[in-house]
Amino acid sequence: MEHGSPGRARRPRSGGAGSRRLLAELVARLDGDDHNAAEEARWELCGHGAAPLDLLLERALRFGRFGKLSAIELFEHIGDPRAADVLVLMLRDEDETVRAWAASALGDLGGPDAVEPLRAAYQAVMARGTPLDWSEPDAIRRALTALGVRTEVVPVVVAECAREVEPIGRAWPVADLAAVIEALAGARQWIAGVSVYSRNDGVYGWRVDTGVEWPALDLGLPWPDLVARAREAALDVATHPRVPTDAYATLAWLDRGDT
Repeated sequence: MEHGSPGRARRPRSGGAGSRRLLAELVARLDGDDHNAAEEARWELCGHGAAPLDLLLERALRFGRFGKLSAIELFEHIGDPRAADVLVLMLRDEDETVRAWAASALGDLGGPDAVEPLRAAYQAVMARGTPLDWSEPDAIRRALTALGVRTEVVPVVVAECAREVEPIGRAWPVADLAAVIEALAGARQWIAGVSVYSRNDGVYGWRVDTGVEWPALDLGLPWPDLVARAREAALDVATHPRVPTDAYATLAWLDRGDT
């Protein structure tokens, strides 16, 4: 997500009118013009456990873009399924990033009631002509997978080579990347994108710019042609001379049913 991690959570405060006033002030600061102050407020709220939840449920939909993104992060930090009702409404927000973050959060916090709104959001993405490898449709697909209504095709080699790499999540060593790409193409998966991350100060997260031009998803082409074109582009990334040998890559891929 776009802005910083909550950091070390503070110990929850005791109750009382003073605490409630403090929570109300902090929640209000989330939607202020000063984004640094909003970040500080979010970090502070993370230390209050679930105490800010009711205020967030009441106010988040009236926030601007940055405030909504901050609220979504807090919903995920708190982990209460009641936030799903607000997140579902955020799927129709005018801002694409808000919609994408809301979808991602619903993958963790949503239940059966979130499935149809997520499906409707995916149909809206397709109707708008949004490229299906962009962050919003990818987040919706991941949420539907997490909720058990979409099956991600994961060939054996892809599963065996996968690693959890902080802070980028599921990733694959560059040394295994060509084999992973071939396995996905062999399973008729359209590779929607490959991102490579190198280590900077001991942490993976430095994005490597390979400059490889990614083929646009033209649904008018036969599916085997899309798979083949994406495979070639992905292999160009995997073998690019700028990619360090100790790098990790993340991949997104689509099945024919996703289109």
